Amino acid sequence: MKRKTLITCVAAAGLGAGLLAWWSTAPRVDGRLSVPAQSSSPRDASMADRIVGSGARTATRPALLPGRFDAQRAELEARAADGDAAAAYRLGEVIALCLDYRPMPAGEFTAMLARLVAGVGKAARFGEEPLDSETTIDLFLFAYEEAERICDQTDGLRANPPTQDAFHWISRAAASGHPMAMARYGDVAFKPFKETAELLDNAAEVARRRELTRAYAERALRAGEPAALLALAKGHSAEGILEPDPVRALSYWLAYRQTAAAKRLPAAMLRMGEEKAAAGMSSSARALAEREAQRLLSVVEPNGATR
Repeated sequence: MKRKTLITCVAAAGLGAGLLAWWSTAPRVDGRLSVPAQSSSPRDASMADRIVGSGARTATRPALLPGRFDAQRAELEARAADGDAAAAYRLGEVIALCLDYRPMPAGEFTAMLARLVAGVGKAARFGEEPLDSETTIDLFLFAYEEAERICDQTDGLRANPPTQDAFHWISRAAASGHPMAMARYGDVAFKPFKETAELLDNAAEVARRRELTRAYAERALRAGEPAALLALAKGHSAEGILEPDPVRALSYWLAYRQTAAAKRLPAAMLRMGEEKAAAGMSSSARALAEREAQRLLSVVEPNGATR
């Protein structure tokens, strides 16, 4: 029962949707596929540039009307189908995070979390933290608030599921040059493959999507998107879908945590991500990562401006 309660609590908080995905297992492209991870190259970047160049729309569109998702869904779908990258990304984000979301009043969630903590205490852990620590509780509450924000008024989505999945819309938005969609492409690119056998049977497509994951993230980085730093940090981690590179992963993470975008995240989340990335690293390697982080930060926030 306690395990079931923990799973329910995590799902209600939106953790299963990837809101706190830094230390969770990323979709891994297994080495058994015999599709070697390639280092970054001009060909990688040009692949994304060619796709973006062929799909970009230059027409200026009026801003999306204010309102909750269900109220805007029809307009979003129409705009996305017509090539609006912002609408396509919004659709993809909500489909990715909210199809399995279960609305829960804040009081009910905090009561459930309190019962769980009282029942298991230090006997259960979330990552490296005891479940009853202030750090873990803060993370659960942050994830719950994020899920509530993103998935507000999405009951209609679950009652009438879309015919297209999150990958369809986010890949369209990425191909049109939407910076956040390019940064988040890798989060959804491998979701359609449900089993390892499907990855093996589609090795060529898996390789193409892995190359695009890197190319899009690097293009988003050049466009100044902070989320690209997070994507590349995760991609180059030991569990990532790109070639493992601890120093590069840490440098991207250290740069990301200094951006204005990271300031809204709980300090514990930033600390845990850094500890995970730097585990076992020598002082010289850490110094190298710190120097590279400053260079990367200058690309994303050249004037140190608050976003």
